[in-house]
Amino acid sequence: MNRLQKAITIFGITATVNAWGIIPSICDNGTLFSITTAQARQDGEPGVRVKPQSREVQVSPSESVVPSQLSQSNPTPGISRPLTDELDVSLLAKTVANFIQAERYQTESEMQFSFEARGFTGQFSVLVKTIAQSPQQFRSEIYTPESGGFGQPTYILISDGRQVWIYNPELKQYAVSDYAEFDQSNDSFLIGFSSMLFLEMSAPFRQIFGEGEMAPNAVIEMLESFLKVEDVPVEGGWQTLQGQDYYGYNYKDNQAGFTFTVLVEPNTATVNQIQMNGKADGMEIKMTEQIIRRVPSPVVAADTFTFVPPAGVTQVESMEIDIF
Repeated sequence: MNRLQKAITIFGITATVNAWGIIPSICDNGTLFSITTAQARQDGEPGVRVKPQSREVQVSPSESVVPSQLSQSNPTPGISRPLTDELDVSLLAKTVANFIQAERYQTESEMQFSFEARGFTGQFSVLVKTIAQSPQQFRSEIYTPESGGFGQPTYILISDGRQVWIYNPELKQYAVSDYAEFDQSNDSFLIGFSSMLFLEMSAPFRQIFGEGEMAPNAVIEMLESFLKVEDVPVEGGWQTLQGQDYYGYNYKDNQAGFTFTVLVEPNTATVNQIQMNGKADGMEIKMTEQIIRRVPSPVVAADTFTFVPPAGVTQVESMEIDIF
């Protein structure tokens, strides 16, 4: 899979590199969506209804996130749900509804990259702040570590739905491509797995959920259509992250050779972490998005998804996002 291939470029690292830093915060007002289970449908399956609930969102600027290690276990979670290896389809339906219900999200994440090959290991992380708006608009700032923390954005990516601008403030250069070209490039996941998935899933899924209730099993059918597979190979089970219990959904693509894992906070049906791991050229590769916060319906300026080149900036034919 070509989006895994990007991580292979760090093979030149011959020792463990720790680049974790203090992560700044975002603070916005927006609309939160609470998920409620509707009354049973005529077919006997519970439906999922999304209910908007207005409230002010406040985030303390002193909050920070540190890297985490994922472990699978059989915990005794402090939640009122039984432990089971069976796929929790109802939770999946609520999570999908919560994930795509708003037209726009502002997400702050830490993207973690690691590899292991021939006894060598490497780690690297970047901070990503993205505003994504359905169907194809986004503004993303990518921060690389500087002296133990994150300074100014190394790259700024903007899409107006038709074109994508990649701007490097330090080099004072930018490049332009059409949206489809960027979407198929090795760099598209750098706006964050969650934002990338939201932009790809939001239009068809929001149309279905916008009609009201949806049986949980119908979400599986929608995923099969979205992934273009039959009998979508999704597995579920409990996993523990830093002492907190999450329900994990695993999707394994045997043809591409990678596994896609989504960790869900079961009480709120919200996504906490998205991970992709696989093997390429004898190298074990793992890419993880740790979601710090995700704010629905943030207020944005009229020019948020427009790029106006600053004075003295040069346009180049192409630009690859080099974060390693």
